[in-house]
Amino acid sequence: DAILLVLNAAPGEFEAGLAGQTLEHIWICRSMGVAELVVAVNQMDAAGWAEARFEHIKERASAILAQAGYAKPPPVFVPVSAFEGVNLAPPGGRHPTERGAEMATTSAGQADSPPGLD
Repeated sequence: DAILLVLNAAPGEFEAGLAGQTLEHIWICRSMGVAELVVAVNQMDAAGWAEARFEHIKERASAILAQAGYAKPPPVFVPVSAFEGVNLAPPGGRHPTERGAEMATTSAGQADSPPGLD
């Protein structure tokens, strides 16, 4: 079994989630025996598609996920924008940072690395 964990990249939202439901969801998944996670870092458009913001979220979330037992293999993190439809379905050239795998292929286990950011 695998699950899609959606984190909010909007300023202040990721940090608020760490103090509440995000942690609860991680531990619920682990206690239910979910072995694999794919992490969608959503609202990257609200964060200006800043690579530093994506890496900050990835670093903080990875540490928490490791504590919950999601360290090996490490979860795949994918920057997405549901509003813009970026990295959710096959590439359509909607955003200049779109390259690599999108959520559809990552969740199907066909991607070995998440798309990069500029």
